Amino acid sequence: MRILLAAKTMGVGGLERIVVGLARELQSRGHAVWVVSSGGELVDELRRGGTTHVAAPLEITSPIGVAQAARQIRRLIVEQRIDLVHSFSATASVAIDLALRVRGADGLDGVRLVSSPMGLQNSPRELPVTTWLRNWFVALGA
Repeated sequence: MRILLAAKTMGVGGLERIVVGLARELQSRGHAVWVVSSGGELVDELRRGGTTHVAAPLEITSPIGVAQAARQIRRLIVEQRIDLVHSFSATASVAIDLALRVRGADGLDGVRLVSSPMGLQNSPRELPVTTWLRNWFVALGA
């Protein structure tokens, strides 16, 4: 299976360590794994383990940022023929859901999204419309 893991960042933290370990374990079981994030200290550890990291603007704070991330992730999913996306970020899940909305035209049929969002607290740095959209998509099971 071709799997894309999505995290907001790959800085040093509990969630990011989980992503590194999950990528390693999935690869040991014969899956091809990519990680998409805005980058961070653990990217080198991913690469040393044989995982391809793709930088994308997933520290999203605006609807425009969601659209930009969706476009980049959509391209990655199509080019790498991804079967499954597992997102660990609510805002990344919104962007991925948007990327997957138009199916059939360019190889997105059959792609599944699993969302395990962390950090669902609202942020004063986030535009109210972004908070609302994120919460709405997560509530719908994005």
